[in-house]
Amino acid sequence: MNLENFPMDIQRCPLQFGSFGYTKRDVIYKWNSARQVAIAEDMKLSQFDLVANPTANYSASATLSHAEYSMLLVYFHLQRHMGNFLIQVYGPCVLLVVLSWVSFWLNREATADRVSLGITTVLTMTFLGLEARTDLPKVPYPTALDFFVFLSFAFIFATIIQFAVVHYFTKYGSGECYFSSDLSESESSSDEEEINTRRLKKESVIH
Repeated sequence: MNLENFPMDIQRCPLQFGSFGYTKRDVIYKWNSARQVAIAEDMKLSQFDLVANPTANYSASATLSHAEYSMLLVYFHLQRHMGNFLIQVYGPCVLLVVLSWVSFWLNREATADRVSLGITTVLTMTFLGLEARTDLPKVPYPTALDFFVFLSFAFIFATIIQFAVVHYFTKYGSGECYFSSDLSESESSSDEEEINTRRLKKESVIH
């Protein structure tokens, strides 16, 4: 199974059958065009929809006997249902991303509220991504669902980075930069010393 497009994938399941007791010289299997492969109308699958069932005739060679055998082939094209994943994964991911954007409307001074909202959405998104991965077969490549969850996580993480950048530069522009506090204190102390020195000089001149 190829799950790169999971859960929007379409699986092609082949079914081949024939007889290895008789070679192609003895028996040739062919589909009856008047009676094609039919699927019951009331047949329903819990996770897939049967979208097509093409048929074909072909010959297969056996490696041991070096003979050709007539075969019949039918493919069942199964399309996965999306409803379950929309409710459990896609919908919550979209809501979490929108919820993380609420921090844009909060006051920049509400640091605790914005940070707690960002961390909560990140942790919830992480749990949701791990939970969605548990129902997926262990494959060595990322699927479409993995890319969507990662993109949602990136949007949420970007809101925290944006708040940190805005918070730093607004504090810096308002004179509240944390890195220049020591420098400002040293400058104020030097100014006070200079004022005291001038005052002492004036008093000595008067006396």
